[in-house]
Amino acid sequence: MYKYGIHKKPFEVLVVDNNSTDKTGCIVERYKKNYSNLRYCVEGKVGLSHGRNRAIKEAKSEIIAYLDDDVIISDTYPDRLLWVLENYKFDCLGGMYFPWYANDKPKWIPEDFGKQEKLLNSIGVLEREYVAGLNMIFTKSILNKIGGFPVDFGMIGDAIGYGEDDSVQFEIRKLGGIVIFDPDLYVYHAVLERKQNLLWQIKSIFINSQTNFMIHRKDENFFSLSFYSIKSIIAALILRMPRGFIKLITNRKYHFQNYILYVITPVLSTMGRLKAYLFSDK
Repeated sequence: MYKYGIHKKPFEVLVVDNNSTDKTGCIVERYKKNYSNLRYCVEGKVGLSHGRNRAIKEAKSEIIAYLDDDVIISDTYPDRLLWVLENYKFDCLGGMYFPWYANDKPKWIPEDFGKQEKLLNSIGVLEREYVAGLNMIFTKSILNKIGGFPVDFGMIGDAIGYGEDDSVQFEIRKLGGIVIFDPDLYVYHAVLERKQNLLWQIKSIFINSQTNFMIHRKDENFFSLSFYSIKSIIAALILRMPRGFIKLITNRKYHFQNYILYVITPVLSTMGRLKAYLFSDK
């Protein structure tokens, strides 16, 4: 299927088991009989960043391509990645991702939910944007220079967490590193059923805003953050609630969940930043 074949050089497939309770180890051992470049290790400290940092220690190659456990690569992914490696220099590389559902997608979830924004129309350097963690490639040397992924960020078990991939790219840019994006390097990412839930999405928006503030820390203080929080609440009550309600009763494709998210998303964003300011010492 691939020019090189995933079972042949120059690929090494490293499975990092982040202390799971399923049969990951047994499954990998079964595949290792046919794939000599498949390796397996267990990272006992639970957390996405712990797992990724273990990969830095275990990987034999200078290039590490991270893929989440709920990702399916495209048919063109291996050959496209090798082509980029042969033609471009970078410290961090990212690509597109598209959603896939194991179940029927709920009607209220937008078609573009779980889809990576197309940051560039063709492969090139990103000056400010950040590539997504579920489809990102690094040089091992740059990861070692910045000390790997911050273990206080990212998913830990089933707890929602973000920011580890942005934090790493932020540190890379501080060192003058190059971050590039390739829209033709793409994967498919599962939209798990637990994410197809209004409460989960509310938590996700709040925590994502909180984490972004902790990483980037714009020149804001308590008074400015409080002002924006109050402003967002007033705007939600006076503007968004009536606008959203009109759309709710006139558009059959607009659902109650869409209405709730439209009204409260700005409030969640500003409150997340305010919480990070008040309670974070990072």
